[in-house]
Amino acid sequence: MYACIKSLTVGGETTDMLVEHPIQEPGYGKNYGWRDCTACHMTVVPNEANGLSEGTEIIHSIHFGSQEFSENGTCLSCHAYDFDGKLVLWDDYKYSAEVAGTDGDASNWSEMVDKLSKRGSKSESLADITIDSSFSLTDVKLDQRVSTNPDGSEFTFAAVNLGLPEIDAANYTLQVNGVKGKSSWTLEEIKSLPKQTMLYTQDCVGNIQNGTLISNAEASGVLLSDFIEACGGLADGMQSFTVGTTDGWKCWGEVFGVELYTEQGAMLCYELNGHELTAKQGFPLALFTPGIAGVFSPKHVESLDFSADEPTMKNLWPEDGTCEDGWMQTGWLSPAVDGTEAKVGEPVTLSGWSYEYNLQGHEVDKIALSADYGNTWFEIDVREKLPDYDNGAWVVFEGTWTPQKPGTYVLHAKTVDNKDPDMVPHDSTGLKWDNFASVIVKVTE
Repeated sequence: MYACIKSLTVGGETTDMLVEHPIQEPGYGKNYGWRDCTACHMTVVPNEANGLSEGTEIIHSIHFGSQEFSENGTCLSCHAYDFDGKLVLWDDYKYSAEVAGTDGDASNWSEMVDKLSKRGSKSESLADITIDSSFSLTDVKLDQRVSTNPDGSEFTFAAVNLGLPEIDAANYTLQVNGVKGKSSWTLEEIKSLPKQTMLYTQDCVGNIQNGTLISNAEASGVLLSDFIEACGGLADGMQSFTVGTTDGWKCWGEVFGVELYTEQGAMLCYELNGHELTAKQGFPLALFTPGIAGVFSPKHVESLDFSADEPTMKNLWPEDGTCEDGWMQTGWLSPAVDGTEAKVGEPVTLSGWSYEYNLQGHEVDKIALSADYGNTWFEIDVREKLPDYDNGAWVVFEGTWTPQKPGTYVLHAKTVDNKDPDMVPHDSTGLKWDNFASVIVKVTE
């Protein structure tokens, strides 16, 4: 899919859609897929006129206007038909139990195996899918490592929504309104204040399960609470604030609550992983807040404007038992993509991450893995394995799996919330098999 995006033609000329796009190359050895686009383009809200969403119309028009697609592609280059006869995206449908020839959750698996056996089939499914209800990991370890690519290089997620401003650090000042004391600060004066370092996971609020729009880093700077104190405290009645930025990012027009942000440990950050912020990371100063989506973590900060206005940004957990993908997410690090090969009886290292917004007492309680389409789960208790777990940052699991049977395995991973174990994340597609991070592994004799 990523190769397709990179090579589509518009107006007769090949265009790299990432050149002027807000996100960078995918991390962790992964590729972008169509659902990475839906975080912003909302491809499933239908248009009454033709049943297609705005995003779907855009994607289709780009394909149909592409010479490469016209010459080499068809609808089934991207789509498949599900059990109901509807066109679905193969990139997602391949993780569904329907591909194996059974219903959506594989609850009637034994019945299908019996029918295939009576017909002389040596396979357990129509697509050589192997079900393993006894799936488990040994030597399980948890940590909260800084995110890197497979080659060990640093990977930090950074969206560039409004371009990269050129800022001269020597002439930079941060203006502060609504405080009792000092209201203008140079970068060096900010750096002279007590420095704190924290783990900080930044993600896109629309990051999908198993998506790459997430990273974990060591952020260093001045806590917002300490900075307010250094400014002489807030003027009377101040309870909210907005952030002025050099690039003009308005955080969707939200007004932040001082209490929420200081309780969450908001930081005026000037270093990531021991080096000054890069331009993409928000040089020279960014407001990073654990447990708050990246969209509300402005970069290139040039002013803090405190006011008596009522905060508009609550960022509170929903009460209907569902949440958006970005709130609670899981992903695979190894294997990072489908198609990894393994041998029966030989150990394989599996690893991945789990993360959720630690607002209102929520945190990752367990990480659950399945090799039978979610009928049974192998659970890893996070605080049991990692007593000093920092719930403001992601947690990485790693363990050994030794497959006992050959075949194609569809491995699912999910995050289990501590307050509502049945909480189900969903993205803008609303597809029933998109609630997990999934990866396909081929095991041979």
